[in-house]
Amino acid sequence: MEVYKKIKDDIILGKYPPGSILPTELEFAETFFVSRITIQKAMQLLKKEGYVSRTPGRGTFVEDIPAKPHQHTIGLILCNIAYSFGLNILTAVERTAAAHGYHVIFKNSIDSLKEETKAINDLVAFGVEGIIIQPVHSEFYNETLVKLHFRKFPIVLVDRYFAGFNIPSVSTNNFEAAQAVTQYLFDKGHEKIGFLCSPQANTSSVQERMDGFTSMYITNRKAADNFHILNTVMSPHSSNDSEVARSDVEIIKKFLGANPDLTALISSEFSVTQLLMTALREIGKTVPDDYSLVMFDAYESVTLPLLTHVYQDQEEIGRIAFDTLLSTISEKVVGTKINVPFRLVEGNSFKSLK
Repeated sequence: MEVYKKIKDDIILGKYPPGSILPTELEFAETFFVSRITIQKAMQLLKKEGYVSRTPGRGTFVEDIPAKPHQHTIGLILCNIAYSFGLNILTAVERTAAAHGYHVIFKNSIDSLKEETKAINDLVAFGVEGIIIQPVHSEFYNETLVKLHFRKFPIVLVDRYFAGFNIPSVSTNNFEAAQAVTQYLFDKGHEKIGFLCSPQANTSSVQERMDGFTSMYITNRKAADNFHILNTVMSPHSSNDSEVARSDVEIIKKFLGANPDLTALISSEFSVTQLLMTALREIGKTVPDDYSLVMFDAYESVTLPLLTHVYQDQEEIGRIAFDTLLSTISEKVVGTKINVPFRLVEGNSFKSLK
């Protein structure tokens, strides 16, 4: 059945257009490492459903894709799937879509611009009515996504927004969340605070968190030289690259060594927190004895203590993202930037200096 489904998907997505001749049974068998009998069964199913016709002595030809009862379908593209961020958005979108009679096709871009572009093109070729997407960290906006927007194709962004483009977006109010985290540390007596994140270029969530953090020093009239920012952590841009992760740990160790007066740290996301904890362990420091720590994103870990963190309501983000996409498909007027409330969850990763 897997071979049948793969060939069928390739026909639907246009790899084998109507009128083209398919590879021979032997060629397919070698491609999929299966027997010719398996290929023959797959061809019989495809013929029965009207996807192909077989002419003795000539080969197997692709027919026009058979008409089916219309099924409402949308696409969902996320940078990655993890408990810390992504998983609950996926389940919320699927649940909300099902309640409205929609199917969801999910794609994981693994934070790669190339994979993201491929996912967008595949979904559009499949015929989805709209796309919910968490754009990848990138120096530039995805050109394919921008072109779709100008064609008035329904798009909703999650956890990001594109400055200068009227594309609906749903996310946590990252600016206010960072302000709340910083004020929380001020109230505990911390003034010398470090903020760790990936490069913020065209990643609105990171930029907003950084801006919220620095704004609180101005609002509270704190000395600007009391805060320090490390914004060169590259691992969130390089999924599962051990060399990049190792480099990031060394960069964090140097940052901490260069700023020995820091008493508290804010991590912009869970992947940065993991690197930070490794760096602290390697230099013999602990949380909260040496540093108080607050992070963004929920998490599930048997190796980390309960960390004070910003809880982002992923289920609400997913639900509102689908409702917003549905309104966009129906050409109803929707807000371009929708913020979902957050909660600051206290853990065991801080100590008061007062």
